[in-house]
Amino acid sequence: MTEGCSTCEDYEIKILRSRFIAHTEPCFTDEQAREIIKQVKLNHKNATHNCWGYLINNNNYKSEFSSDNGEPPGTAGRPILGAIKKSGRENIIVIVTRYFGGKKLGVRGLIEAYSAAAEGVLNNFK
Repeated sequence: MTEGCSTCEDYEIKILRSRFIAHTEPCFTDEQAREIIKQVKLNHKNATHNCWGYLINNNNYKSEFSSDNGEPPGTAGRPILGAIKKSGRENIIVIVTRYFGGKKLGVRGLIEAYSAAAEGVLNNFK
């Protein structure tokens, strides 16, 4: 969790020895999203990847972005953003941190893992 965040949620799953830690919290501007991403990356300096997606719809301002952060294109950021859209939520960011466990998951495996982590954290988020 980001420090001092009372409106955050974390969720962790393990798939073939890789740890996927999903983090979510409210997010209302691109600048706020960048700060949250920066903080999560600082909290997980040794992680293999910190992939993210966010969707903002705030006072006539709309923004959505995602990042695979070094994973194969389309295997992390888009599934995370897809989970956000599927949940019907807005003004939220999801960051999924991966600690590689030694076994490659393949494209389909990565998409499923990042989707599952994002859906898990969003299901727990109030």
